Amino acid sequence: MKMKRKLMSCLILLACVILQAASVMPATASGTTVDSGTLPVAPTVTSISPSSGPTTGGTYVTITGTGFVSGATVTIGVNTVMFVAVVNATSIAAITPAGTAGAQNLTVTNPDGLSGTLSRGFTYVAAIPTPAPSMNWGSISWGTIGGPAIIGIIIMVVIVIAVVVWAVLMRRV
Repeated sequence: MKMKRKLMSCLILLACVILQAASVMPATASGTTVDSGTLPVAPTVTSISPSSGPTTGGTYVTITGTGFVSGATVTIGVNTVMFVAVVNATSIAAITPAGTAGAQNLTVTNPDGLSGTLSRGFTYVAAIPTPAPSMNWGSISWGTIGGPAIIGIIIMVVIVIAVVVWAVLMRRV
């Protein structure tokens, strides 16, 4: 199930990348065009959704803000996000890498080197360990089995005896 979820996330991200590459107008932020003579503007990161995920990574997230440019990179804490698709100047689709538990800064860096950070924007949550199954069922003593259980056992014994008697009688006929 986990592998299917990661594969689906990768396919969604790949679709976003293909749509971005096929776009007639590349994603550019306001103020970043060189031909108009304006100075580059640093991106701003306003939110990420969802804002938390497991330390194992693999969470599909949408980062919103302004000034995102095609080719931007994303880091969560000290970990570089490997799967990033700039959808447009205000939205990035990504899949989180593995990280350490706790709140981490989220940084988007445009190809020109300018960056924006959402302080403590993404929180890695440690997985709760699942206890190993135990085969120690303890011992059953007749002293601990109460009313309904004893009645059930007696009914089962009577049914087994009836089946055996019926089988023996059927052989004699």
